[in-house]
Amino acid sequence: MHKLLLSVAFIFTATISFPQIIINEGSNKNYQAIADEDGEYEDWIELYNAGSSPVDIFNFSLSDDPANTTMWTFPHYILAPGAYKVIYLSGKNRYQTSPFTPCVSSTSYAPVGGWNTHTFTTPYNWDGVSNLVINVCSYSSAGYTVNSTFNQTSTAYASVTGAWQDGGPGICGATNGAPFYTRPNMQLNGITIGTGTIVNGNTDYPAPYGNWYWASRTQMLIPAAELTAAGLTAGNINSLAFDVVAPDPCTYDYVDIALNVTPNTAMTNTFIPDAGYNFHTNFKISGGGENIYLYNASGTLVSTLNVDCGMYDNSVGSFPDASSTIKLFGPPTPGATNNASTPYTDYAATPDFSIGAGFYTTPFTVSIIDFNSGTSEVRYTVDGSDPSPSSPLYTGPVTIFFNTVLKARAFVPGYLPSEIRTATYFINVSHITPILSVTTENSNLYGPTGMFDNYNNDWLKAGYAEYFDSTSAHNMIFSMPVGMIMDGGAGGSRSQPQHSFRIEMDNSVLGDESVSYPFIPDRGQRTEYGKFYLRNGSNQYLRLPYKEACQARMMCKETNTYYAAYRPVTVYINGQYFGLYELREKYDKQMFEENDNATDSTIEILSMSYFYGLVLRAVEGDVDNFWNDYADFDALNVFDPDYWEKADSLFDQKYYVDYIISESWMGNVDWPGNNIKIYRSDATSNRWRFATIDMELALLPNSWTDCNFDHINYMLGQPTSNPYINIWLQGMQNNEFKNYFINRYADVMNTSYDTTRLLSIEEDFFNQTVGEMPNEFQRWGNPWDIPTQMNQFNNDHQTFRNELRCR
Repeated sequence: MHKLLLSVAFIFTATISFPQIIINEGSNKNYQAIADEDGEYEDWIELYNAGSSPVDIFNFSLSDDPANTTMWTFPHYILAPGAYKVIYLSGKNRYQTSPFTPCVSSTSYAPVGGWNTHTFTTPYNWDGVSNLVINVCSYSSAGYTVNSTFNQTSTAYASVTGAWQDGGPGICGATNGAPFYTRPNMQLNGITIGTGTIVNGNTDYPAPYGNWYWASRTQMLIPAAELTAAGLTAGNINSLAFDVVAPDPCTYDYVDIALNVTPNTAMTNTFIPDAGYNFHTNFKISGGGENIYLYNASGTLVSTLNVDCGMYDNSVGSFPDASSTIKLFGPPTPGATNNASTPYTDYAATPDFSIGAGFYTTPFTVSIIDFNSGTSEVRYTVDGSDPSPSSPLYTGPVTIFFNTVLKARAFVPGYLPSEIRTATYFINVSHITPILSVTTENSNLYGPTGMFDNYNNDWLKAGYAEYFDSTSAHNMIFSMPVGMIMDGGAGGSRSQPQHSFRIEMDNSVLGDESVSYPFIPDRGQRTEYGKFYLRNGSNQYLRLPYKEACQARMMCKETNTYYAAYRPVTVYINGQYFGLYELREKYDKQMFEENDNATDSTIEILSMSYFYGLVLRAVEGDVDNFWNDYADFDALNVFDPDYWEKADSLFDQKYYVDYIISESWMGNVDWPGNNIKIYRSDATSNRWRFATIDMELALLPNSWTDCNFDHINYMLGQPTSNPYINIWLQGMQNNEFKNYFINRYADVMNTSYDTTRLLSIEEDFFNQTVGEMPNEFQRWGNPWDIPTQMNQFNNDHQTFRNELRCR
């Protein structure tokens, strides 16, 4: 049997005068056992006070590196005798805070000009020394009108985080927003905080009464020093007022106000959660497990636990509590005693199949091989569900008559169940593309917990994936457990019956590791993939599904621009055909490591899209770094002889110009107010570069523009308040930049964007796809009229080619 190595060490000296604090339990495979305040499932450990008196763990520290004993240090926190405390090892670097206090819940509220006073139904008791955070959520079902405008004061720090949402009231659950350096003037208990005269536009934020996008969430920070300087003293806060210049002409379904205190001295792009923060370290547990060390305030090691779980939603820890005996638990017990758990020493051995997954022409039988001895039982399924103790008991060979996913698992008394063996068998299946077989519980896809039926949520689900190449033999490339999660935005990518989603082979909880294989021929130099995006064509669904991938290849392959490469792939889910997909690269760290030779620790990736509230958010790194650099850029003098060099030190000008040209040539108007990707690393000399994404609504067919659209004039009409285009708008006032842009545009028109080259690329994409479209229409279109749909597909192909010629 596979043996899991577990160890623990508790080290004490004769001079220790405090009760015993130990790492009692932990997990590096937290799938659905315990969620943090963001609703995310992070690595965790549990501290336990095994002594008889309370302990202030101030200056205790946690680390995964004995050479760095103070990697993450605790503030003052009292751990009572017999108490348990969960610590998330997430990398988020947070200290525990109290929940917000709801103070106001106004219904049918209509703003007025002047001071709008809200009297608290629940007073908030301010301690007189902490920074104050005010959270306001507002929503109006009246639809689009305008925001109220407010007198606001400029601040030297990010004093506000704001977000907004179309069409519904769900913004109060938003986790990310945009930082602002102006804060609405307020009165607390009638005491005025801020006397500035800056006024937001009626479609601009921050706007606590915001209806331009139906609903808004605003968090405003007021440092304690500003509060006391204004005359506020410790005690109950009973009212809050905003100084409205012009009210929004609608009645709000609700305006909710809540208060809290924070150690933060500036707001970020992340909202402080309603429930406050938990403890989060600044490091994570390795996906393969590792030792976690606890040191006391004197720097002495007092507890160690090797946190290495073989499967998800298991844990390791002391049995009984505080014991040096370490066992496996399933399910885990974060924040509670281990004494009531059933302890295990290992996992049962995983069964195997006599015939491997693959493609066959006639029915056959498969034997299941059990490597366990004694009273072992093997249970199996053929519908994609995970074998359980109630699944059919294996007693003899299983006959495979048609496409089938066979799953088997061993159950042995005294052991946790084995890993699940999975194999997909195809009978008389043929495709010209590679084939990806995905297997998962049906409830992971459909129903109240299903990702497809709840496609607006980014729920991580457990799955299994097998990938077969495009040769006639369809050789298997990989077979492994994976994570599955919805992907794509609001253009139909998530919501179509054939949903777009992401496969994560390297997911630290549900996956295994990156796969070494050149999945995308267009990226011949790239051989490592940890995840990929399975895209259904989005706005071109069942029309011209390769269009956006083709546009990106045309515009970016031979220029200084980043793009997500593509190849078509056929997907089966639980043995059933699920359609033709774009297999696309993800803009993640690994992409830039592989394609740009970037160093992992230097990579920052930012994203802004309509689906995530048109807020610039950090995929990797810190969005505040961008805003700081943009502020430096915005302060440049466009007539300075050194303007190009100074701008180039912040935003790589040659890359930026090629990025602008790619958007302009295609005539993309779903940009720059949407679909933004920004990146930097040591490979860019720490300068920001933009990546081209989501162009399929440009140029016919099924588009917002055609080849006659004047996109240069469109760009010149964009507001300077949009930073992503303002870099160009300012640059065009500088002769060096303007001349470079014009000359570079002419150069690429005559080379990379030569019509013959573009038509050749389009024809290649068409040929990779056309043979699979009848299957696609049979599955997702109108199976009674495939000829008409194929005719439309061919017409769209020709329309796109005509647009390329015209452009």
